[in-house]
Amino acid sequence: MRQRAFHEPAIGRFRLATRLSAAFALCAGFLLTGCRGEHEPPPAIPREAIYARADLYFTDVILFKPADPEHGSELQRKSAPLIMQEVQGTNLVNDSLLTPIYLLEGHVEVQGRKLEQATFFWRYPPSLATDSKSLPAQGVRVTHNSAGLPVIWEVLADNSGAELIFVSQNLEAATASEFGLPLPGRRFSVERDLAETPTVVVARVLSDSPVAMGPIVYLNRGTRNVGTLICRCMEAQARSLVGEGTYDVTVVTADEMAALIEESLPLGEFHRADWPLAVAGANRLATLLRLPGEF
Repeated sequence: MRQRAFHEPAIGRFRLATRLSAAFALCAGFLLTGCRGEHEPPPAIPREAIYARADLYFTDVILFKPADPEHGSELQRKSAPLIMQEVQGTNLVNDSLLTPIYLLEGHVEVQGRKLEQATFFWRYPPSLATDSKSLPAQGVRVTHNSAGLPVIWEVLADNSGAELIFVSQNLEAATASEFGLPLPGRRFSVERDLAETPTVVVARVLSDSPVAMGPIVYLNRGTRNVGTLICRCMEAQARSLVGEGTYDVTVVTADEMAALIEESLPLGEFHRADWPLAVAGANRLATLLRLPGEF
């Protein structure tokens, strides 16, 4: 059972560093082939439900954190997520098993600036699917601003068909200052016109941390959707921590990441097939969001 978020002390901070198991790469762009037909309309997106679930808290969770806090690149250390997997009853194994997390490191050019990006991807064995809508894999990409602080978090998959994005409070404020109020049908100024980007949903705005830290990602049980994503400086959205685990990080190239995602997420109803694996997709974020001239 989930209820509205309440105020509790934030779950303690963890030092972010994970094992470096491959040389990291700066990579060119890559787009997976779209899964919808050329003239097929986009799916109806349950926006209000997505906004609502971002404010919910989980009753029981298992926490997964980086296994080795002493190794890894600076980008890895300041981007690696803490993962809160919602669990219930006796489904601890089925809901919580994480295989190694893969990392693609690099940069993206936005508004003429070269910004750091870290893309994290993980997958689940098919035998552990709990229902027909269990995502076989999940991921999040973190984009930092020119000061090196995280400002945009993109989610790989959601079984509603939505393209979930989370942004920082400072980015939303800068966008509102430059462009004004949110557009009709939108909740935040950073969102583009609904007709232009009908599947994009900025689920919430996150508090800004004074230092760069990886996000806390809350995964819904069963579906493995990202219920919400928060900064570590924000208050926890889970009542009870019933277990802990660790994960290792394997650094991969863009081609390797593409192969992993194609293998793990066959084109289907909940796969964002156009989610780029690129670190050099210069205008990707600018086509999804209204971005200010400087951030």
